[in-house]
Amino acid sequence: MLHRFFVNSGQIENKIIFIDDGEAQHIAKTLRLKDGAVLTFFDGEGHEFQARLAKQDKKMVAYIEDQIFKPNMPHLRLHLLQGMAKHDKMDLIVQKATELGVTSLTPLITDFGTVSLSDEQYPRRVKRWQSIVKESCKQCRRNTLLKIYPFGKWNDVLENLKNKHVIVLYEKETAKTLREVVHNWRNEQVDEIYLIIGPEGGLSASEVNKAENLKAEIVNLGPRILRTETAGLIGAGIILYEWQDLE
Repeated sequence: MLHRFFVNSGQIENKIIFIDDGEAQHIAKTLRLKDGAVLTFFDGEGHEFQARLAKQDKKMVAYIEDQIFKPNMPHLRLHLLQGMAKHDKMDLIVQKATELGVTSLTPLITDFGTVSLSDEQYPRRVKRWQSIVKESCKQCRRNTLLKIYPFGKWNDVLENLKNKHVIVLYEKETAKTLREVVHNWRNEQVDEIYLIIGPEGGLSASEVNKAENLKAEIVNLGPRILRTETAGLIGAGIILYEWQDLE
């Protein structure tokens, strides 16, 4: 299997990939690859390149020999809106959402959320998540980056999702299941879904009522209460399975 590397589209010119210093060091020092080695690159926008390693003006480059458009993404656009979780749990959610094929992730500020980031901390955290996304894409052969949106407040997010297909996982819901809703939507050939998950402290009754008033589907995942880092990933997996992306 060829080694995979991320490259920004701005690093490609005249079928030459100009490899940044960090990746160049990894290729030369860690992997010990030499000129002439064939590598796989992806640009995060769905394009994949087969390119041969070389040197140009003492810089590491790769000459593109083949290029295809291969997003490796589900037909269904699935957006995960995740109540902010603690540091390592949020990292895990970002990693696994990327592997599953989730389209985007929006961190949510909610009533019972216990994690908050200052204006100074937020850019550093997003940078870390973006790095996790790229590393996950390398591993899982996904060629389109998971989009990470800025933090959203509950009411603002819901207002922006009017007339969308929205699912809220809520442990106190007893009448309606996720399977029931996604089965119906699959038959209707819905092509975009927004999945909302509460934080470690769960969602408040007022938040759930607000979502219900805006026609969101409030559902449960069964008799056991799942951790926030588990609920969204299981929910996403079930939805993508129903759309026959996960066989």
